[in-house]
Amino acid sequence: MSVDARHNVLVLLADEHDPRVTGMAGHPMVQTPNLDALARRGTRFTNAYTPSPICVPARASLATGRWVHDIGYWDNAMGYDGREPGWGHTLQAAGVRVESIGKLHYRRADDPTGFDRQHEPMHLAEGVGQVWGSVRDPAHAQVLREYEAQLRSMLDPEAVDRRAKDDQNALIARVGGRERALQLGPRGATPAPGTPRELPPRTAEENFR
Repeated sequence: MSVDARHNVLVLLADEHDPRVTGMAGHPMVQTPNLDALARRGTRFTNAYTPSPICVPARASLATGRWVHDIGYWDNAMGYDGREPGWGHTLQAAGVRVESIGKLHYRRADDPTGFDRQHEPMHLAEGVGQVWGSVRDPAHAQVLREYEAQLRSMLDPEAVDRRAKDDQNALIARVGGRERALQLGPRGATPAPGTPRELPPRTAEENFR
């Protein structure tokens, strides 16, 4: 197919957007003329099923067109990194420029995930996602070792202590000079030693505004 014969392909995927809240769905108040125009010119899917109830694996499955159990991106700690080729790679191989706009929630921007350019992709922070909710498949031993190393780095006692102190200082700065001093403990923010347990005669909202 010649370059001139190609058509632009636009894929719209809204994050937690109720499909009923659009003009094309007949909503009595919401007006979405641009989306309605695109729907008239393209294909609108009225039924869809996610390959995973978890965000990051579902995105990896969408990128590759394969099941989560097949590609091994099991949970929110394992962002798509391009090691399993997807439709973006196929388009690039055919000479089609591929760009993304908005949240991808992949591992890192410099991973070869099938995009020539990414606009505001909102990837996982430092390439590591929600490690405390991990689900693992022992068959993916190498992936396990990589993420175990990342987890150990995140849970290093000195690093945890530094983050806790940074959080504590930020909290003290936010409520500094007020009647209730706080410190961070295992269960979150707790009254500092010697601090009265009762709040001053004002609401909590007024104290922490």
